[in-house]
Amino acid sequence: MSVLNYLEEKKAKKIFALVNVLGSSLQLRVKNYLPLLSNIEISVPATKTFTNQVIIFLYLALRLEEIRNKKNADLEEEFEKLPSLIEKTISLASEKCQQVARFLAKKEYLYYLGFGISIGACLEGALKMKEITYIPCEGMYSSEFKHGPLAIIKKNDWVLFLSTLEDVHMTLSHINEVSCRLGRICAIAPADDSLSLNSDELISLPSQNYFLVPLLAVIVGQLLSYYVSQEKGINPDQPRNISKTLTVD
Repeated sequence: MSVLNYLEEKKAKKIFALVNVLGSSLQLRVKNYLPLLSNIEISVPATKTFTNQVIIFLYLALRLEEIRNKKNADLEEEFEKLPSLIEKTISLASEKCQQVARFLAKKEYLYYLGFGISIGACLEGALKMKEITYIPCEGMYSSEFKHGPLAIIKKNDWVLFLSTLEDVHMTLSHINEVSCRLGRICAIAPADDSLSLNSDELISLPSQNYFLVPLLAVIVGQLLSYYVSQEKGINPDQPRNISKTLTVD
């Protein structure tokens, strides 16, 4: 709301908002808004609301592309399949996430590493891990990892890598930097033989589309955090020290 106050003070001509609760303070103060339609999210951590925000921004990008007389036919086709792809991600990844969570729950710190378009999903995955498991977790570009943070890695430390197929070559190079220090690797990516061979665990995503892989990886990250919280006996809906309502800036 502080940002909204600032924009109003600067007399911004158009303010656009994504809102999940119609009738909320934010929705009532703006003329232009889109509903997230996520239904009520009872848990404190944002899961489906975050995912729906990403979906809406992707949809807006497609429509802007259309206005400019351009069209990404492959993305349009995959976008129509998104509900089934999300369901498939949950059904295919849940068991593997449970298995990996048993290892992650024992760790004192974790890293989510990605390259290119995957970085946003890394930051979200790291945030969820911190919020509901209390494990310090940092999301960052895999290309930056060797410039300092790699010094922390020791035998049997776990690092999670997110990758599109387009970035596999670069991701493999960064995976090897960790594995040669005897760190352990969990890759989250579309099925790929080279990633499978170079990772301790591969959580496969059901789409190879460059723009949808990070979105589906977000869901896997949420699942991993949930199962780690269960391993540690933590209620993921009510993490300590944070609340869902706006109380102070």
